[in-house]
Amino acid sequence: DPDVGMKCQKLYQESFEELVEGVLLEMTMVRNPKVTSDLYLKMIKMKTAVLLEKSLLMGGVIARATQSQLDVLSEYGVKVGQAFQIQDDILGSFGNEEVTGKAADGDIREGKKTLLVIKALELGRSEQKEILSQLLGKDNMTSDEVKLVRNIFRDSGALKASEEMMNQLLFEGQKALDKANPPLDKTYKHIMLELSDFLVKRDY
Repeated sequence: DPDVGMKCQKLYQESFEELVEGVLLEMTMVRNPKVTSDLYLKMIKMKTAVLLEKSLLMGGVIARATQSQLDVLSEYGVKVGQAFQIQDDILGSFGNEEVTGKAADGDIREGKKTLLVIKALELGRSEQKEILSQLLGKDNMTSDEVKLVRNIFRDSGALKASEEMMNQLLFEGQKALDKANPPLDKTYKHIMLELSDFLVKRDY
């Protein structure tokens, strides 16, 4: 069907453009000392969540979903995708390397502006913020310095705040499915709920 093909092509193009913008935004954020949670959420919406969102929308278009159903799929995709990326950030600093298959100090050594960093700079004491500014992205960080950064993430409340935001986004994304008109098929809705739980609550 030509109109379905054109709509899917448009969604694919939009996802590619947003992805590129998200990656570029992430690169500029590394050197920006005033990154906010809102800017971070915007970045991961473009860099990560867009892939889930647009994939769902393509499926919806092919299935001739109503506009209400498409809106619901979009909200679910964005919020679950953002929650997925926050969990990815947490695993990037606290994950079990044998389970995740990647280093649990890479983000810290690179000085990435993850939500953990943003929340630690927002909630931490002045001395904790000073240590972070000195260590994040530092060349040849020692393992003790990496541990110190992790401790600041915990002690400042940044880890807890990040987990709370992740769980709230997951909750909002799942609840969005209830708003579809007509309602989504119960079988497929259940699959989407299970998928979102898996994506966000994974340990790898």
